[in-house]
Amino acid sequence: MKKIMSLIILLAVMSFVFCAKKDKGPTGELVFSANGEEFVAKGFTDKDGWKISFKKVLVNISDVKVKSKDNSKTVSLPGEHPVDFKSNASAYLKVGSVKKVKATEYRSLTWSIVAAKQGDYKGYSLVLIGTATKDKRSINFEIKLNEELMWNAKEGYSGDKIKGIVKPDKSGEVEMTFHFDHIFGDANSGADTHVNKGAVGFNYFLQFAKNSVLKVDQQTLKEKTKPEDYKKFIISVHGLGHSGEGHADVIKSTTKIK
Repeated sequence: MKKIMSLIILLAVMSFVFCAKKDKGPTGELVFSANGEEFVAKGFTDKDGWKISFKKVLVNISDVKVKSKDNSKTVSLPGEHPVDFKSNASAYLKVGSVKKVKATEYRSLTWSIVAAKQGDYKGYSLVLIGTATKDKRSINFEIKLNEELMWNAKEGYSGDKIKGIVKPDKSGEVEMTFHFDHIFGDANSGADTHVNKGAVGFNYFLQFAKNSVLKVDQQTLKEKTKPEDYKKFIISVHGLGHSGEGHADVIKSTTKIK
């Protein structure tokens, strides 16, 4: 009799454990997107008066993960994800998605840009290709960076839309936003705005133009430009990361800012 009772209790416990593991509650899909905004999609005029038009904006995204608002759940998007913002007319891209995640609000978003391990731009994390035009002068540029960065948008997305919420059997979205006006500035913003004060503008790269062609990489910028100008440039690159209008903190970087 005791053996029978023990077996019944054991089976009941096993049944409870199985049900507990199986019942994870409501789930949905979480989409990870990247946005280069209108500065990439439509072009813009920088702080120095150069009209910037991009042909390619290549970013190698990695180490993507987001935490739920209550920190009880982390969702990761493994691997490297090379994107070209100009591959979509809106400069808005789906990087990847994870299905059957807990239906809840996700907020603290972290991601990296890392040097590509293969391809035409092996060794570079960010490549800007396009044309700059001013006063009838036109320059075709290619700017290649190997700076590796990790950002944390710990407060989540900030903007007109509500993002980061996954409802049962529905899709939610978190967004990695890149503000390229932080590098070039914006003629439509005041000279005293933080964007234009912190941006180097296209003039920073101009010394490397020859016969209307400008090709430069990060190492050359470090070696051939003034230390204070290069520092300002690196700070502007570090300022690229946002989630919507929400600023993302740099938590890792190749170049340390002193």
